[in-house]
Order: sequence, then C-alpha cells, then structure tokens
Amino acid sequence: VLDDSKRLAKRKLIEENREKRRREELQKSIGHKPEPTDEEWELIKTVTEAHVATNAQGSHWKRKGIF
Repeated sequence: VLDDSKRLAKRKLIEENREKRRREELQKSIGHKPEPTDEEWELIKTVTEAHVATNAQGSHWKRKGIF
C-alpha cells in the first residue's frame, strides 16, 4: 500500500507516460505522409500558378463584380 504522496507521484507518472505515448503516436502518423506523385505535383504547380495569376490582378476586380 502506497502513502498519499507516492500514490499521487505514481498517478502523475502514469499520466505523463500516456501523454508521451500520445505525442509519439501523433508524430509517427504525421511523419509517414507520402510525397505527392509527379502527377499531383503538376496539379499543385498548375493551381498555384493560376492562383498567383489571379491574385496578381489585385482586389479591384472583387469590387467591380468582374470574374
């Protein structure tokens, strides 16, 4: 039987270990994201270029309602 201080310390240690495991699992799941394929990179490039071209026009087209 543990006294109160040891019981609380053990409870805190268990909770810290749970949090550590949760963080490690999250890092594993984040770290294993696959790279986009060549086809996906091409799509990303196309969309980015279109966005930059549209954004480069400025916000004045929004006020005029011209699309």
